[in-house]
Amino acid sequence: MPWALIGILIVGIWVGILVGFLLPPVAVWSIILWGFTGLLFGILASLMTMTRLSTKAMYQKIDGRPGAVGHVVSTSLGRKLVGQ
Repeated sequence: MPWALIGILIVGIWVGILVGFLLPPVAVWSIILWGFTGLLFGILASLMTMTRLSTKAMYQKIDGRPGAVGHVVSTSLGRKLVGQ
């Protein structure tokens, strides 16, 4: 799994560098800034992937346990229920 996250990060960097070459003016600073922007988007995408995978693992772990529905509802809403 770490290789997939590193791959997402590298793809983000390469997409940023590609955009830097495609948009005029093609200058060193433009390529560097677009590469940095791609790095930030790669980090964002890898964090979103990790969040999705950890949420899936959490749901598999609590499946079939008492109180699982309340936990899912409270975490999906992002706030606590009144009675808690």
